[in-house]
Amino acid sequence: MRNIIRNILIIFSLLLLAGNNIYSQNYNITNPEIKVHPGLHLSSNYLHKTGGAANTEILIVAFLVLAATPTLVYENKKFYFALSRELSLVFGRTGVFRISAECSYIFRRALKLHFRTALKYDILSKLTRDEWADERDFFSIGAGYFIDADGSGFFPEISAGFRIGGDGGFYLYPGIKLRHTFITKKDKPDITDFSLGMAIGFQPF
Repeated sequence: MRNIIRNILIIFSLLLLAGNNIYSQNYNITNPEIKVHPGLHLSSNYLHKTGGAANTEILIVAFLVLAATPTLVYENKKFYFALSRELSLVFGRTGVFRISAECSYIFRRALKLHFRTALKYDILSKLTRDEWADERDFFSIGAGYFIDADGSGFFPEISAGFRIGGDGGFYLYPGIKLRHTFITKKDKPDITDFSLGMAIGFQPF
């Protein structure tokens, strides 16, 4: 199971790098007028009027790209590519309970940001000792709350992979995740997403 997940993650990482390269090339082609001379100083008023939203999106994307999780989002009969970052607080004697927060950036024109929080329970295998870090296989079930700029909802989720670490209360969760979000707003469609990547966990106690 570990080898299969590792191979899938490697393939997705290569696709992610290729996708980011294509996306950045398209951005430059479709915005040829956006050129800043090295010696040009823009006023703060100009930046406030033209770059506030763009700068915020750039910061969010930069944060997500750092160990980002490639995600495929299905919404309104269309597929979208997204980058997600999940952080978790881990509780319990063996760290089987998690409270997570996640932000996703969807590459489309509108409603680009999704925010989620969830409660999770991990079913762990026996501990495997390693010279680098301890490992356990896990299968996780969870549920949580979703919100974006146009509505909110609730979702169940399942995930599987392996948990790395434990020393110092720091964990990595490479794996796969599937969930379906039931939107409470009547005219807004439900959302299904599938991701392959890595979550980060911290055990405070």
